[in-house]
Amino acid sequence: MIIHKLKRLKARFGRFARETIMEYALRGTILWARVSTPKQAKDSENSKQMQMDAAWEFVEDLGIPRDVVTPYWAFGESGQKDTSGSKFEQLLARIEDDLVGLIVVHEHHRMSRKLLRAARLFDLCARKGVVFFIAGDVRDPADSNDL
Repeated sequence: MIIHKLKRLKARFGRFARETIMEYALRGTILWARVSTPKQAKDSENSKQMQMDAAWEFVEDLGIPRDVVTPYWAFGESGQKDTSGSKFEQLLARIEDDLVGLIVVHEHHRMSRKLLRAARLFDLCARKGVVFFIAGDVRDPADSNDL
């Protein structure tokens, strides 16, 4: 069972070694899940649960200590006009303060509803040395071939 898990993890990491991922993770790991509007937040329990479960599965598979993990569940706020104080803005602030090394998210489009906000996030992460675990693979926004 453990050998199977390690083979599965190796396939997920691509060019990143398990130890390297742990170094990023120990700087601070964010679990990110998002649905856009309050109505979607109310109506899409399956989507929310799937995103949260996938994020926690990666953390558990790798053995990332829970005390370095911060879940950010942005359910129903990204479709709002005023995003000040939103989970997304809080995430950006944590990255800016060098409190994040790894962001775990189910799929690219779950990061942000708006392309410019996602670009802002990826640019900040590239500058701060933050990597992503997205859709089963580790991605480095500093590498233009990776995202």
